[in-house]
Amino acid sequence: MRALVMAIIGLLLFAAVSYYFKEDTKIIGIYNVYYYSTRCNPDELFSSFSQLTLTPCVNKIIWMEQIGPNLYKRMSWTPENGTREGTFVRK
Repeated sequence: MRALVMAIIGLLLFAAVSYYFKEDTKIIGIYNVYYYSTRCNPDELFSSFSQLTLTPCVNKIIWMEQIGPNLYKRMSWTPENGTREGTFVRK
C-alpha cells in the first residue's frame, strides 16, 4: 500500500514538473524562439533580438546567418551561454 502511494505521489510530482517546464516554439522573423509556454503568452513576445534575450520565459533562440552565396552559419542563444556559433550549412 505504501509503495502504491509513493508511486502516485511520484507521478504527480513528475506531472507538475513536466507542466512547469513545458516548452513550445514560435517563429519570429528569422528566429526560432523556444520558450516556456506556461510562463508567458506567445503573442506578447517581442520581435527584436535584444528584447527577446531579456524576456525571462525565453529558453533558447536559434537562427541562420548567411556568410556566403550558398553557405549559412547556424547560431544560437541561451541564457546560460549567451550567443554561440554552430555548424555550417550549405543550401
